[in-house]
Amino acid sequence: YHPGGGGINVARVVHRLGGSVQALWLGGGSTGVQLADMLDAEGVSHRCMATAQATRMGFSVHETQSGRDFRFVMPGPTADPAALRQVLQTLKSTALDSRYWVISGSLPPEAPQDFYADIARLARAQDKRLVLDASGPALMAAMRAGVFMVKPSLREMEEAVGRPLPTMPQRVAVAREWLEQSWCELVALSLGPEGALLV
Repeated sequence: YHPGGGGINVARVVHRLGGSVQALWLGGGSTGVQLADMLDAEGVSHRCMATAQATRMGFSVHETQSGRDFRFVMPGPTADPAALRQVLQTLKSTALDSRYWVISGSLPPEAPQDFYADIARLARAQDKRLVLDASGPALMAAMRAGVFMVKPSLREMEEAVGRPLPTMPQRVAVAREWLEQSWCELVALSLGPEGALLV
């Protein structure tokens, strides 16, 4: 068992590299308690926004004959409006000494698609640098609100623009369009086996 999820993984790496970090996460049930215990054991500072539903689990399978790994990410519980409000309130009241905010991961089912955009507007109002790793409508809504850096995968960028981007010049052109729109200052495009592109 390992603690995980987009933002949790970012917090764990920042902590391992010696940075000061606090993870904010939605959690409930016995799996929420288990996740909190694992973060405590690693010494990662965190704050759980309690929800009525249990924290989801994912799992990995290693197939020994081929050596391939498979990740199974199960759908999480539906959004808890009270917990989402608590996230925004916590960011307003307790994150004043931070320089960077990181949003990483998918929204809970039935969460408002502009929830990350609300966080982006709050970050700008508090002069924070927001790093965004999201997808779909939530990605575009938050980018239009303005972020410091966006980190889409190639699939997520292609979905955002509605067309395939098979060549590097096409990918750079989209990233430059986003920069020219003042949606972000940096685009970090992950390309799987091809590596990554920073514009």
